[in-house]
Amino acid sequence: MYNKRTSTRKGNFFRTLIISYIIILIIPIFISVFSYIESLRIIDNEVNEFRDMVLTQFRQNIDSALEEIESIADYIIWNPEIKWIVNTAGGGGNSPEKETLNIINRLKSLGRTSSLIKRIYILGSTKKEPDADSLFYFPEDYSGKKFNWKALPFGGNKQYITDASGTDSIVYLKKIPILSPGTASAYTAIFLDRKKLEKRLMNMEWLSRGGGIIYDRDNNPIVSSFDNLPGKSALHKEYVESVKQSEINGWKYVSILSKSFLYQKVTYLRIVIIFSVILCAVSGLLAAYLLAVRNYDPVKNILGLFMKKGAETDEFSFIENSINEILTVNRDMREKLDRQKELLKKRFLSRLISGRNIRSSESVLESCRTYDISADCKLYVVIIYHIEDFSVSELSGEIAWKLYQDTIESVSFAFFDKDVFKTWFTEIDGQIVELIGVESTVVEEDVYIKISSFADELMARLEKLSSPLITTAVSNIHDNIDSVSLAYNEALEAIEYELLIGKGNIIFYKNLPESETSVSSFAPVIDIQIRVINSIRGGDFPSARKIMSAFTDKMMAEKINLNIVKSRMSSLVTTVLDILNIMNFQGEELTGRQDEIISSLLKCSNIPDLQNFLDLFFDFLENSIQTDKSNRKADTIVSEAADYIRNNYTDNNLSGGLVAESQDVTIQYLSMIFKKKKGTGLLDYIHLTRIKKCKEYLKETRLTVKEIAVKTGYYNDLAFIRSFKKYEGTTPGKYREFDL
Repeated sequence: MYNKRTSTRKGNFFRTLIISYIIILIIPIFISVFSYIESLRIIDNEVNEFRDMVLTQFRQNIDSALEEIESIADYIIWNPEIKWIVNTAGGGGNSPEKETLNIINRLKSLGRTSSLIKRIYILGSTKKEPDADSLFYFPEDYSGKKFNWKALPFGGNKQYITDASGTDSIVYLKKIPILSPGTASAYTAIFLDRKKLEKRLMNMEWLSRGGGIIYDRDNNPIVSSFDNLPGKSALHKEYVESVKQSEINGWKYVSILSKSFLYQKVTYLRIVIIFSVILCAVSGLLAAYLLAVRNYDPVKNILGLFMKKGAETDEFSFIENSINEILTVNRDMREKLDRQKELLKKRFLSRLISGRNIRSSESVLESCRTYDISADCKLYVVIIYHIEDFSVSELSGEIAWKLYQDTIESVSFAFFDKDVFKTWFTEIDGQIVELIGVESTVVEEDVYIKISSFADELMARLEKLSSPLITTAVSNIHDNIDSVSLAYNEALEAIEYELLIGKGNIIFYKNLPESETSVSSFAPVIDIQIRVINSIRGGDFPSARKIMSAFTDKMMAEKINLNIVKSRMSSLVTTVLDILNIMNFQGEELTGRQDEIISSLLKCSNIPDLQNFLDLFFDFLENSIQTDKSNRKADTIVSEAADYIRNNYTDNNLSGGLVAESQDVTIQYLSMIFKKKKGTGLLDYIHLTRIKKCKEYLKETRLTVKEIAVKTGYYNDLAFIRSFKKYEGTTPGKYREFDL
């Protein structure tokens, strides 16, 4: 059963090979047949051109002789001496012998100008006796014979008579005009030598390969090169006939060429091509069979090794499936290698940027070349993207991480010009790290501005994804790849400052304080705690709030050492816990909310978070004394808050908390009613107030961007530029340039 199936499969595969080779063989056969047909067409055109050329040559030869004869006839009929002879003979007078002799000599001389002319005569008759017997001719001798002139069919202006009885010549008659009143009619008669015309026909070089015939207007043969003209059937089978008509007298010139002569090359070519096609087909079929056998043997051997006995799959399906499996394996291997290479590239970048396990500069350069990382850029900068808690995202942590990572990379690739900036991404300690190389001549300040604009674009994109906050830290710019690890440490240090300024900001290392405020510039923490506790115990919640806010605001303004900040935050947490204990001791109803408040307190990871918590915490404590204040009209609060912003916008410490404190309300309440009444957020109103004044400075003064930033309450020029672009859609410099 196995042998039977194998034989069937073999037939299928073997026949396919044979058919494939035969199809390939058809192509040269088709080309040969096409060449044969095209060659016949070309040769046939050449034969027709040859026939036409031969006959045209003969017609021109005879027509030129006839044209010459007719020119002689024209000369004669218009010659005054000839007219004199005609008039004299017609009037019955006698012509002087001397003039007659001159005319005879003149006619003989004209007859010698053409080899076809045999004799020239002048014929005429009188009106008195217009019968044939009264006909006269001049000269009167005709080689000693008496020609029967009355047998000529006179009539018309000119005519060729090819069958005149009494002579084998061809007679050309042309009427002589303007005769005397006594003359009825007169003609010039030129006898053409038929044998000489036939000799001209016989002298044509193509007659050796056929023949020629001249017919008159009535299709009567005049001269022929054939002794016996072939019959119509033989003429059709053995010869090719061509006809052209004379342009002088309407005679027909016929060339009859032998088919064997004309098509002897075609016959040879036909034999050669037919033999070649047959030989090609036979040898091709034999070669197709031998090649099919030869090519099938290794396939048969391979199939015998791998196909299982009794398998239902035929050879084609087996080969197809096997190839698909091999291709699938190769594709998977390539994909794994690509992923592995990308993984190795990111691991190398991680080691390079973090400065771990770097053996030597030579190994770094070699690895950079391997992973297509430019090691000869002019400038390098490191950016760290610290993604905060993923719990705010609707996606799971791993999916969200991949989504945000892909978003950061795609925005970076689209934003930075590839001819100027080269970007590489990796992951270090749970943070996305980007290494940027600057290749062309770009000043450092422009690089910072470009990165700042990119960060704004990235934040806007991530907001649409409902992503968690991302804090972006940017290192200083370095001029060689060996300093990348130093740049990474700078970015790490910048990241820590989110403890002071909060999450979701862009922190440039170059903007960090060069010298840190000493601990002695702060009041002892124990003093702060005592003052707050005393205020709480005395029921003076606003004073406690003010003391705590002043303490946190001072840390924000001074930007002290981060370790000191952490210590102060711990003290504030302890103070809040003490306040909770005091309120419980005083019998306040805090038992149901205490765990919630402590949980919120422990989630504060930076000073802005702690400030927000304290605002909410003191709002909760002051709830009992806010009842009367909440009855104030919202319009008055919003109006006074707006006035406070317009009067204090130059203070770079101005915040929503300070504005709310000025109105003795919570920031949450103020933000809610401010948005409702003004149609814009509280913080947006602060920025728009500053931007409005900035635009006046840009239009009316020549102050620098940095000077305007200071005058309008911004911490530095980068913060001003970022805010201006957010609300105006362009940078301050471009705004001023456009306005001018």
